[in-house]
Amino acid sequence: MSWSRACNGRPLCGGEKEGIVRAILKRELLGSTGIGRGVALPHCKHSPLERVIGTVGVSRGGVAFDSLDGEPVHVFVLLVSPQDRVGDHLRALGKRLARVA
Repeated sequence: MSWSRACNGRPLCGGEKEGIVRAILKRELLGSTGIGRGVALPHCKHSPLERVIGTVGVSRGGVAFDSLDGEPVHVFVLLVSPQDRVGDHLRALGKRLARVA
């Protein structure tokens, strides 16, 4: 999955990246995606994308993330999907969850 070629085969511009960050933060307001055991699966939908993209981030010190178990998050698995691809979004989320569970 490539951040650099997610919109019509062209790199994401600054405004699109900011839109993704806003969408992720808005999703987190609904409830933390910290699933416990040091793992979080932040995810959102963003219109300009044509396919599901993602990345993994690691924090050695951990981040307070209001996880289900109350422990800091060390591994973040981020997924961003096109707004109109709900099925793809759910499948990708399910696959990532199965791998970290």
